[in-house]
Amino acid sequence: MGTYTVVIAYALLAIAFAHHEKIDSTQQVRVKQLYDLIFTPDYVPYLRPYSVNSTGATNIRVQFSDINVINVDEVKGQMTFQAYFRQEWVDSRLAYNDTAVNYIPVIECKKMFVPDSYFLNGVETPVYGKPARLMKIYPNGRVFYSQRLTQTVTCPSIFNTEQNEFSCLTLLGSYGYFSDEIQYDFMDVAGISAISANQRVLPPRFTFQDVTSARCDNKKARSNDLDGHLHSCLSLNFRLTRNIVKKA
Repeated sequence: MGTYTVVIAYALLAIAFAHHEKIDSTQQVRVKQLYDLIFTPDYVPYLRPYSVNSTGATNIRVQFSDINVINVDEVKGQMTFQAYFRQEWVDSRLAYNDTAVNYIPVIECKKMFVPDSYFLNGVETPVYGKPARLMKIYPNGRVFYSQRLTQTVTCPSIFNTEQNEFSCLTLLGSYGYFSDEIQYDFMDVAGISAISANQRVLPPRFTFQDVTSARCDNKKARSNDLDGHLHSCLSLNFRLTRNIVKKA
C-alpha cells in the first residue's frame, strides 16, 4: 500500500511539473509576441513619447532610495554616493492589450526611448553605464527603469576647511530636452530615502548627516544650450560634517 501511494504521489508531481512548464512556455511565447508587436519598424526610439493628449512635456518620475555617501575626496573636491535610482514614464506606443501578461521585461534599452538623464556636476560613472538594472513595460505603456547607481560629483565646498559642516549639491536633469519637452518630478513627496545612520560607510574623517531634495527648474546655460532655455531638474543636497581629530 505504501509503495502504491508513493507511485501515485510521483505521478501527480510529474503532472504538476509538466503543467507548470507548459504554462511557463506559453507565457514566454506570448511575451515574445507582444515584444515583437510593440517594437515595430515604425517605433522611433529617439523620439520622445508625448503626453496623453499628444501635447506637452513627457513626465519623468524619479526616486532615489538607500542613498549612501561612500567617499569624499578632499584633494579633488569630489563626493561619491550610491543609491537605487528609479525612473518611470508613460510611452503610449508601447501599450498592449493582454490581461494575462502583467509586464514585459526588457534588458536591452536601445530599441526604446529612455530619458537622457544626467547629473550636471557629475565627473564620472555615467547614469547609463552597465549597472545592475531592470526594465519593465506595463500594459498601459508605463515604463519602469531601476538601477543600482554609483555616481561621483564635484563638491567645491569640500575645499573650505574652515567649516566643519558643508553641503554637496547635485542636480539631475535632461541633457538635450527643454522643460516644455521633458519634465522631472519625484514619485512621492520626498522622492528620496537614505540608509540608516549606523549603516553608513565613510572615511573616519567625515560623517554623512542627511540628504534633502527639491525641484530646481532653472535657465542655467548648458554646453549644448547657449540661449538660456528653461530646463527641468531635481536637486539632491547632501549634508556632511568633518570629524574633529583630537591630537594625542
